[in-house]
Amino acid sequence: MTIYGIIKCLKLIVQCFILLLQVSVLSNRKSKYHISIYTPYVFILVLAISLVGLSLVRMLHVNNSLANVVELERTRKSCLEIIHNFMKASDLLTTQMWQYVSTQKRSHMDQYWEEVNVTRTRDVSLRELLELNINPQERAAAIAAKNESDSLINGERWAMRMTAEGVGMPISEMPKEVASVQLMPTDAALTPAEKIRKAIEYAFGEEYNRQKQQIIAQVDDFNYGINKDFTESSLAKLNEFQRGMRIMGYTQFIMLILLLLGFISFMFLILMPVLRYLRVLNKLDGTANIQLTPSGSREMYHFARVLNKMYRQLLHRNRERAMLSRMDYLTRIPNRATITEYLEAELKKGTNNIGILTIDIDSFKSFNDNHSHMIGDRVLVILAEYLATLVPEKEGLVGRLCGAEFVFIMPNTSSSTLDALACRILREVPTLNFNNKIVGHVKDNITVSIGSCIVNSGDELTFAQSIHRANKALYHSKGMGKNCYTSYESIYGKH
Repeated sequence: MTIYGIIKCLKLIVQCFILLLQVSVLSNRKSKYHISIYTPYVFILVLAISLVGLSLVRMLHVNNSLANVVELERTRKSCLEIIHNFMKASDLLTTQMWQYVSTQKRSHMDQYWEEVNVTRTRDVSLRELLELNINPQERAAAIAAKNESDSLINGERWAMRMTAEGVGMPISEMPKEVASVQLMPTDAALTPAEKIRKAIEYAFGEEYNRQKQQIIAQVDDFNYGINKDFTESSLAKLNEFQRGMRIMGYTQFIMLILLLLGFISFMFLILMPVLRYLRVLNKLDGTANIQLTPSGSREMYHFARVLNKMYRQLLHRNRERAMLSRMDYLTRIPNRATITEYLEAELKKGTNNIGILTIDIDSFKSFNDNHSHMIGDRVLVILAEYLATLVPEKEGLVGRLCGAEFVFIMPNTSSSTLDALACRILREVPTLNFNNKIVGHVKDNITVSIGSCIVNSGDELTFAQSIHRANKALYHSKGMGKNCYTSYESIYGKH
């Protein structure tokens, strides 16, 4: 597809589109034509589907080219990494041989033969190289490097045999590869010190260095061939990739033209941008954080901003109502549902030593009968305000369980802490001066009874079972004459 062909295609598309618009306008003027206003969109859709099909075909071709380039690069890196591992193994053998003939430490000879016979990095590297897709020249270079390395091992075996005999190592203790080396009579007749010196001269001499350089030269030839071949192949694949990308670019340009024509037809035939707003308004339910995107004329832009502001206010009020639903309507402290959720969450996450303190106003039914429920409600509010000040928010939760009963939930606490808190409440509640805070001058002395328990996540208790333990202690306090405190553990022991 050439640029000239693309221009002719665009010209034909525009001419057909203008013709369809003219026919559509005539149909709106009650002419004899009855063409739907969706006709231009059908035309655009057909062209778009055709272009998408072409684009997908080119995309597959581009993806194949890119995948080939990636695979070539991966193979190249694998070859370089494998040959690098080969050279590291060869250098390791050289280093261990040098250290052994220099220091005569047996550990270096053992590490040398462990690499040759157990780890076998050189053999593994050669096998991995031959499994890759490389040309015969690189294969020959890799095999030649391995053969040169094997030839070097023979000389290193001789140097190790000379060193081993120089230090007086018995043949039975030598590695079998070293013990199998046959020394020349002249070498065998040397003194131990002369054998070691001759091994050192070989290891650090010109002959050994020449053999080592031959291995390096073969590896360099391999690296050069790999880089050259893969560079040429990559360039060819990249050229194919670039051609595919250009065709895809032309296709995308035509798609953009079609989108522009579709937008013009929408504005020309419909003239109702408010429909987009209505689609969004249908999704508004008072909880989703959805906003209109202002667009269109100035009036429509202003309409969207005003509606967004009104909806934000609605969301804010809904969040406030949701928060209030978690609080007791009278005392404005957490209600039973919040207390249940808090305790179950602490039990679920494995919190231990969860202290539960239940507090109930003594003879509150009689109080309500004598002073009215409104006065009783005021007593509940005053007591709730006082209890809410006793435990910081980070250390626990205080809430109204039901009626005249309140509860403290305190994670990671102790019996002594619960006892101290209960004694403080018993001591301070009668001094809250309800008489002056409530209209009507209540003369009754307000007291409370308290029960407590400590539960752990390992007890596998539900919320109701945990509260029931504290309530059993509370009922015991009621039976003891009220205005007193009892812990569950003091009655039933630790469970």
